[in-house]
Amino acid sequence: NALGRYLNQANEPVEFNYTTGVKNDTVNLFVDGAVAEDPDFIMNVNTGAGDDRLILEVTTDAAARPDLASTSIDGGTGTNTLVVRSDVGMNAGNTFKSFKNFQNYEVEGAGSSHNFTNLNGVKTVVVATDAGTSNTLVDLPSDLASISLSGKNQNIGNANNADQTFATLDIKAAKAKVLTLNLDNTARVDGVLSLANLNIGHNTATDLSAVEQLNIVSNGKR
Repeated sequence: NALGRYLNQANEPVEFNYTTGVKNDTVNLFVDGAVAEDPDFIMNVNTGAGDDRLILEVTTDAAARPDLASTSIDGGTGTNTLVVRSDVGMNAGNTFKSFKNFQNYEVEGAGSSHNFTNLNGVKTVVVATDAGTSNTLVDLPSDLASISLSGKNQNIGNANNADQTFATLDIKAAKAKVLTLNLDNTARVDGVLSLANLNIGHNTATDLSAVEQLNIVSNGKR
């Protein structure tokens, strides 16, 4: 109980620090929104050396509260992956205080929106959300030219051959002239991956898409 133990009586910022070692680590952190929104809450995560995977879930709301604004994450050296399940970078409250050294970015959960303006260094994006979800990617950088839509989280356990369905993928103001969308069908035998709507376009009148060519690649286990 972080609120009761550390924050309710705090009269200055309280830092929660998580640091891992030199091996390939997987760190799974769940932060309740009531904790993340506390004005004295600060969280720092540094996964150090190695090829690390940080799974970060913060329960959020639609208001621009500081759900991520007091959180700093650093992947350290190696090739590192951040996995998220809620909006990132769409307002001041869900923008990281500091973001460093994560090359791979994965989106899971019930569908969400992500602005990459402050997610410096991301080179690959995988959208692997639940069935029937919609997702939005905004301001993908010019050196990120490939996105994957993966059914892996819809083909777990006895659902290993299930169809994988996605409602809408909106890609707004991507900065690469050539963009590739990989459709990664993860069904074991003959399940089908489908995306109902794909939209490529501008974000605002001044935040424009640079995409001139779209390549769609159908991948799969077989």
